[in-house]
Amino acid sequence: MKRQRIYRWWPLLLMLAWGAFVFVHPFDDDEFQHANFAWLISEGQRPFVDFFEHHFPAWHAVTAPLFWVGAAPWLLFVVRLLNAGCGLAVLYVIVRTARRLGAGKAAAAMAAVLLAAVPMFLFKMSEVRPEPPAVLLLSLATWWMLEPEAFRLRIPREFAAGFAIGLAVLFSFKYIFPAAGVAAAWIVLNRGKGLPRFMAGGLLPPLLMFAVMAGMGIFVPAIEAVVLLALDWRYRFSPSGYLLEAFETAGLLLALGITGITVLVGGSAEKLRREGAALTLISGGALAGILLVPVPHRQTFLPMFPPLAVAAAVLLQRFAEAFSNRKHAVAAGVMLLAGGLLPAADALTRNLEHSPREDLALIRRVEAIAPGAVFDGRRLLFYRPHIGRHACMHDEILAMIDHDKYANEVTSGLIAASFPPVIYDYRVKNMPPAILHFIDEHYVPLDDSGIYVPGIRLDRAAFAGGEVLVTLPVSGVYRIDWRGGGVYLNDKPVEQGEFIKLTGGEHAVRAVGFVDRFGITLMEYLP
Repeated sequence: MKRQRIYRWWPLLLMLAWGAFVFVHPFDDDEFQHANFAWLISEGQRPFVDFFEHHFPAWHAVTAPLFWVGAAPWLLFVVRLLNAGCGLAVLYVIVRTARRLGAGKAAAAMAAVLLAAVPMFLFKMSEVRPEPPAVLLLSLATWWMLEPEAFRLRIPREFAAGFAIGLAVLFSFKYIFPAAGVAAAWIVLNRGKGLPRFMAGGLLPPLLMFAVMAGMGIFVPAIEAVVLLALDWRYRFSPSGYLLEAFETAGLLLALGITGITVLVGGSAEKLRREGAALTLISGGALAGILLVPVPHRQTFLPMFPPLAVAAAVLLQRFAEAFSNRKHAVAAGVMLLAGGLLPAADALTRNLEHSPREDLALIRRVEAIAPGAVFDGRRLLFYRPHIGRHACMHDEILAMIDHDKYANEVTSGLIAASFPPVIYDYRVKNMPPAILHFIDEHYVPLDDSGIYVPGIRLDRAAFAGGEVLVTLPVSGVYRIDWRGGGVYLNDKPVEQGEFIKLTGGEHAVRAVGFVDRFGITLMEYLP
């Protein structure tokens, strides 16, 4: 009875844990970029023409209607919950597939729990990004391949599997290698049977999307920005760092999975050998993606985990069957589970030192200053107009573009938008010098939050010649600060910390006595 209760309640506990995790783990910068992509589409803008992107717009077009209800930061958590649902569905598919290959309830559940706690999987499968549904689609295709009777749709199974694989690639183009592994496994396992239907299903999603893009006039720029740019991607790094992280936090699961595949392939039953060969091809495709993608971030590793978790469950079942005493098997299983979860728990604790609160507070701070456009390198306020054609500016894109052209685009856009707030984050600091010079010339820090607003800073030496003329770029409510004697602004005395409504243009500042650290800082934009 107790065992039945455990089997009944562990999925619910997992769902609650993942649901809570959605609200506490910090935002990844990519989440703002993907949310902004979807928001721009919901606003009627055309990707690749009205703004730059280097992802196919399939997932963003699907999620764009969510932003019709009124874009706001809370929508990030809505999309996170939807993606976490995809992650939990992947775990369900893993359990079902493992059971099909001979794993018992306990072994399948143990493999799923081990994967559910892997930080790399948990974080990326519960973020705002297109990879979670893509991983689910690849996992569904694998499940339908290994358990044909589980397929319940009224269309050919081969067609549905091909469609899922094709759509997964459109959601995340970097998954073309894992998708090729799943497709190869289908062809080998089915010995070419149903290949025309399989290929028709796989080709349908890209053909439909390309037809829509051609009708919108964005097909050619999309191919240039996604396919050709990927072939000429100049920023690259080795996957070794993230591979080390994977083995540090999921070493037991990966070791069990690799050994499990070896056991299946080397088994006596032909059916299990062919299924082991299928898992080998799927895992090989995922590994090829990790090694061949120019920028193998953590999300690139996601397709590697489901097939290895399935194989791990099979090996755990063989391990349990080796014990003649059930209690000994349970004790050994508990020890294995604890050994697998402890490294993950340590990594999760370190990663949760930050939370979404910091970014949400920064968003609220910007919203209180200005209602319109904003400029930053992450698209933090993803539901606001941003300066420039590029959705974000990270090292990979910066290595590909004309810096002078981009700097001119940004500085011209800042002037045209009446000098909106700038979030001077680490990505802005890496931008071309011309942009940084323009910000330093016309902006000042609002406080220690990283928000820069129009304003003036004067050194005490500036007052040596008497009256100083300063130019404010935009009208608004400004705060006047200094240390020392008195100050006259436009021949009128002002008080330290006083808020004054000033128009954009030239203003006269005169010091009385010793004045240091003089500053005029915009506190509120005027309509």
